[in-house]
Amino acid sequence: MKYNWEKIIKLKSDEEIISFLENHYYTEVESRFYALKELKSRKYDQEVILRHQNSLTNECSVQLNNLSKQSLRELLIAINPYIILMLSLYFLINLLIKDINWSFNNIWFAGAIFFGVGGILDLIASKIRIKKINKRKQIKRNQLEIIISELNN
Repeated sequence: MKYNWEKIIKLKSDEEIISFLENHYYTEVESRFYALKELKSRKYDQEVILRHQNSLTNECSVQLNNLSKQSLRELLIAINPYIILMLSLYFLINLLIKDINWSFNNIWFAGAIFFGVGGILDLIASKIRIKKINKRKQIKRNQLEIIISELNN
């Protein structure tokens, strides 16, 4: 769900914004950035603003570093189709070694077809999923870079 943090934060008092900034566990970086921006526009205490600005900059840089790493989920999405295709190859080899009966009544033939088609479909789906994940990461990376550049100015 996407919130309009600029409007929400403008309606808050200074104490609410400070408590909002100190609540790292329940708020995202973008919302705390707008809270910090609002405190600056209200000419709040500079020492408090600098403290929160430094912690927010550090958190953004940590998140940027984490975005460059590949997660276990992405690795499993990428490997899964190849495992299924290896199963298809196993069934095909057993079909050729044991008995060459090219009918669906033969378990080796049916397994080779099933896992072959499934592996190819899964390969296509995993490529699409990885592309979507990378697109979301790029959007998040751009947002974090914008936030860091505005915090440093």
